[in-house]
Amino acid sequence: MLQSRALIFILILTLGLGSFFLLKTQSTGRSGLVRIPVSFFPFIDQPKIKVEIENKQYSLLVDLGSSHPIDLHQKALKNIRDKKSIATSNYVGINGKKYPTKAFKLPKIKLFGLTIDGLVGFEENRDFLNDAKTWHSSGLWSWFKDQLAFLAIDGRVGWTLFKEGVVFFDFSHSMLVIAKDMNALTKEKDYSLDGFTCVPFELQKAGLILTAETDLGLHKFLLDTGSTCSIMRAALYRNNLKNRFLTASAMPQNSCSHSRLASGQGQLALNKNCEAPPCQIPDSSGCFCIFSKNQQDDETPFAAHLKIGTGDFGLWTFRLFDYSDHMECDGILGVDFFKTHKVCIDFHTQSVYIRKETQMSSKVGFSAAPKWRNLPIVSDPI
Repeated sequence: MLQSRALIFILILTLGLGSFFLLKTQSTGRSGLVRIPVSFFPFIDQPKIKVEIENKQYSLLVDLGSSHPIDLHQKALKNIRDKKSIATSNYVGINGKKYPTKAFKLPKIKLFGLTIDGLVGFEENRDFLNDAKTWHSSGLWSWFKDQLAFLAIDGRVGWTLFKEGVVFFDFSHSMLVIAKDMNALTKEKDYSLDGFTCVPFELQKAGLILTAETDLGLHKFLLDTGSTCSIMRAALYRNNLKNRFLTASAMPQNSCSHSRLASGQGQLALNKNCEAPPCQIPDSSGCFCIFSKNQQDDETPFAAHLKIGTGDFGLWTFRLFDYSDHMECDGILGVDFFKTHKVCIDFHTQSVYIRKETQMSSKVGFSAAPKWRNLPIVSDPI
């Protein structure tokens, strides 16, 4: 009975707020540049855009960690008449498990100012989505969120949808910009790349991977807007720090530590209100922050300085998780990073431009510091 009432509430909420998702095109009208509104409703860490297929609109997650150009839930595929089944493929989850999926040739897809013909799409595998969560919560609230997500999101678009051009992620202002090349983008004064840090990226099976430096050394990070927060491989953390830092599980609840190492000896200072000033730029010994956990999960969050190319992006918080080696990366920069930084990806030159955002829009539900939200972290089909 309780689940039935919750489902009815979901349906009312979805119908009542349906107009929120009827986003209008914001194309500039100039050749080679299209602005696409991004919605962060009802989940503030799941960016969605609208696509139109056979005169019907679908809300799709923007997921840079997916190598499929488009994935659609079965409920959406049933509404598309002019599709053709062409093959069977597999998802590979964050733990390396394979999930079968069907591939379809889709009719014309309209993405605001763009029309795409002959695109191959895939059926979303719900077992993959459920199993790809890095931790599971139980109870009615967890069930409610899963049902709401299924109703609000019809699928996802991956990085291969954008691979022929330039894509500018301005999530802090709920905007995604697609340009045919860098010249078309930078002609617009709103998209000047002055002050951005530029680094190369590699295209691997998992997606776009760049090299960044943290207090743990130089490592490879996947750019993934489909991950609700940033992740570091737990084994990497353990191998480097198991004998050097106080673990979060041994710390008082609602406290944080700012630990500076000097000659290998940690000097710990606790602030029970978690308001200690951030560490300064680390010296040769390094400067780390370790945050206590208030959830009942097994993973431990920690923060360290993040440097990408010549840019110092200050302290950044990572969740620790042991995922499969097939991911070919040491960590993931998730949607939390994209919401606090402008990111421009040039597929022509395989370059990524990054700048820390200074003015945040309230529409994206931004919080001043990375915080834990008990929402699933979803890995991606590769």
